[in-house]
Amino acid sequence: MTYKVFANGNPLQASEINQNLMQQAIAVFTDAAARDAAIAVPVNGQFAYLTGTGALVKYNGASWVTAEPATDLSGLIPKSIVTASGDLIYATGDGAVTNLAKGTDDQVLTLDSGIPAWTTPAGSSPYTLITSGTIDALAVLDISNIPQTYDSLSLRLDNISDASTGGIEIQVNGNTSNMYQSLVLLSNSSNVSYENAFSRMRWRSGFNAADCMAVLDFPMYSKLDYQIVHFLGSNPSNTVWGTGHFNSRQTISRITSLNTFGGGNYELYGLTL
Repeated sequence: MTYKVFANGNPLQASEINQNLMQQAIAVFTDAAARDAAIAVPVNGQFAYLTGTGALVKYNGASWVTAEPATDLSGLIPKSIVTASGDLIYATGDGAVTNLAKGTDDQVLTLDSGIPAWTTPAGSSPYTLITSGTIDALAVLDISNIPQTYDSLSLRLDNISDASTGGIEIQVNGNTSNMYQSLVLLSNSSNVSYENAFSRMRWRSGFNAADCMAVLDFPMYSKLDYQIVHFLGSNPSNTVWGTGHFNSRQTISRITSLNTFGGGNYELYGLTL
């Protein structure tokens, strides 16, 4: 049935009263039985109110069902907030949202000043470069202000030559007392050399040539314990293995060479386990 607007002077038919008035109004009954007795043939969309239960019901074309109130959609996030596949939604404040465009493959979701952002993760290496540089000719290596935020340190020396002693000599924290021990094994010799109670750790033989390299690892350098150093070096005449030890319950904040170098490069890494 259609909705009809009556004008003054229009004739009023019985069908109009039944359809346009009776069926389009909300009839009031005590219960469902009274409703069914009065409305033998309901029409789709007809309403009735039952005072016994306070229920508002409607006829859906097949049966009487509870009339649910209209859903409030004012608090829903509109679909237009996202504009492309992969977009994310996040809050920018109380009751305010915006979208974050999708990142690229292998990026990870992080926070940048409290705001979600896609970032490219660092490489899989657990090492973080602390500092690097070149070693001037006839200069010592002196690295200070080493942060204590890592588990271990790795000092890498590349393209070096030693202009002074033919070896690499290391002190920590500027400590010059006789607290250091060193052990050295050379690839071209079966002998093991050992030095005890010296003012530095020393690994030598062949490092006065050009194009030498060495790696010094300082495990657990930030712990208050006796410190150990692992040494591996290579030069034109030898591969050099060694260890070092110093009796000092100090964390390492400075690494200094006593020997001067003929030049080269250095990199100091922090390792997080």
